[in-house]
Amino acid sequence: MAIQLINIGNVANDGTGDDLREAFVKVNANFEDLDLRDNEKTTVTNLGSGAGIFDSIVNYDIRMKSIKAGDDIVVNANAQGEIVISAANVNFKQLTVETNDDQSYTLNPNEALKLFAGTGIDINVVNGNSLIIENTNKTRLSNDLSPLLNSNLDANGREINNASIIRSNEFIGNVTGNVTGQINGVDLNSIAPYFDDYFDFGEVGRTVNSLLDWLLEDTDVDFGSFSIPDPRTIDLGTIA
Repeated sequence: MAIQLINIGNVANDGTGDDLREAFVKVNANFEDLDLRDNEKTTVTNLGSGAGIFDSIVNYDIRMKSIKAGDDIVVNANAQGEIVISAANVNFKQLTVETNDDQSYTLNPNEALKLFAGTGIDINVVNGNSLIIENTNKTRLSNDLSPLLNSNLDANGREINNASIIRSNEFIGNVTGNVTGQINGVDLNSIAPYFDDYFDFGEVGRTVNSLLDWLLEDTDVDFGSFSIPDPRTIDLGTIA
C-alpha cells in the first residue's frame, strides 16, 4: 500500500486540511504498512528440488546467490531479464580408442583424432560429415570388376552357375563328369551317341596290282566332320 499523506491545508486553521480524526486514521494506516514491511517478517522461499539461489536478508537487503559457470558451461543474462545457461562448444569430454591388440589411448578435449589408412585400406570423408573406411583389396569377387587368381581355384564341390561364356586359351588336364555346351561351335550332345560305345574299324587294306590300285590305297579320303559331313557315298565293301 502506498503511504497516505495528511492534508494540512494552506495555512493554520483555515479549515481546508484533514481534521484530527482523519489525520490519525492515515497515521495508523501508514504505521501498519511500515510494520508489514519489517524485514523480520519478509521471507524468501526456494521452490523445486534444485539448489536455492536465496542466501539471506540483512536489514532491508535480500541477498541472492550468484550463478557461476562451471567447466564447459556458459552463463549469460540477456535484455529480456533472462539468465541463459548453455554448454560451451565442446564436442566431448573424453574419448578412449582401443585396438585389437589390447592397446588403448585416451584422447583429451580439443585434441584431434587422426586416422591413418593401412595397406589395402582407403579412408575418405564424404559430404563433410561421413567417414568412409573401405577395403581396397577387393576380397569379394563381386567387388572386383577384373578378378585374377593367384593360385588354383578349388570349387569345394560346389557348382558354378549363371556363367555366360567360359573361355580358355589353353586347357591342360582331364575333364571328369558330364560337360554340356559347345566346343568350337559343336554341341557335345549331338555327337555324344557316337561315343557311347568304343568301336574299332581295324585296318582297311587291299592288294595293290597296278598304279591305280596304289593311288587308291595311298590317298586319304576326307569324310568331313561330324557337324558338316561329306555328302559323297563311298562303298568300301564289307569288313570281315
